[in-house]
Amino acid sequence: MNLRGRTILVTRQQSQASELVACIEEHGGRAVVIPMIHISDPISWAACDKAQQELDAYDAIVFASVNAVRQFLGRLSANRIPISCLRSIDVYAVGDRTEAEAKGYGLDLKFVPNDFSAQALSSYLIEQEIRGKRFLIPKGNLGRDELASTLLSAGANVDSVDVYQNSPPNDEVMSELRQRFLKREFDIVTFASPSGANNFARAISPEMFIQIQNHIRIAVIGPTTREAVRELGFKVDIEAEKSTALGLVEAICKFFGKNPES
Repeated sequence: MNLRGRTILVTRQQSQASELVACIEEHGGRAVVIPMIHISDPISWAACDKAQQELDAYDAIVFASVNAVRQFLGRLSANRIPISCLRSIDVYAVGDRTEAEAKGYGLDLKFVPNDFSAQALSSYLIEQEIRGKRFLIPKGNLGRDELASTLLSAGANVDSVDVYQNSPPNDEVMSELRQRFLKREFDIVTFASPSGANNFARAISPEMFIQIQNHIRIAVIGPTTREAVRELGFKVDIEAEKSTALGLVEAICKFFGKNPES
C-alpha cells in the first residue's frame, strides 16, 4: 500500500524533518512540514559547564535525544574540552537517531535499548550495579524526569542539566497551521515527541479537532508520544511498531491498507 493522494503533516523541527519527509515521498505521499518545535540554547549554560568541567567524576552519560547530543557536544567544543574526555565514561542512548548522532561524533555506546524508550534503558540500568554510580543526563527544558527518578531510586547519583530550550513556534506558524488544518488540507498529522503534540494543541484544541476528526488521522512514533497525545484529549489512530521515521510511515501505510476509505 502506498500513500498516493495522501497529504501528511510533519510537525518535527525543520532540521530533523528530512528523513520523515523522504520516507513519505518514497511511499508516494505528500509531506507538509509545519514545525511545532523551536530549539535554541538553554537560558543558562552554567549547570552544563560545571558538569563538563567535572566529567572525570561521572561514571555514565545518557543521551535521550538528537538535540541533547548536538547541544551537549557543541558546548563541549565551545568550552575547548576534547571529546576524548568521554572515552572513560559509559555512554548510553535512547533511539536509533540518537545513537547515530552520537556515533557520528565518534562516541562508543555501551547500550541502546531495542524499543527506543527511556523506560527500556532504565530497566536495563537498574539490573546493573549502579548504586553509588554518578550519571549525567543532558536534556531539554521540557525533558521528562522518569529516567532520572528511576536511577535515583536505584541508588545512583544523577545530575540532569539543560542543554537546550524547547519552545513553541511563533504566532505566524501557529496561525498557518490553524488555517490549513481547518481547510482540511491534511489526511494525517504525525507526532514524534510529546512537546510537538503539546504545541500543536496550543493551536488546535481537541474541541476544534472533533469537528473534522472523521477526515484526519493522528499517527505517533512511539508509546511516550502516544500517551502525551491521549493526555491532551486527542485520539491516536496509528502508532509505529518501530520508533523510526520509516516505522512511522510503514504504520501509516498499513493503516490505509486496512482502511482504504479513511
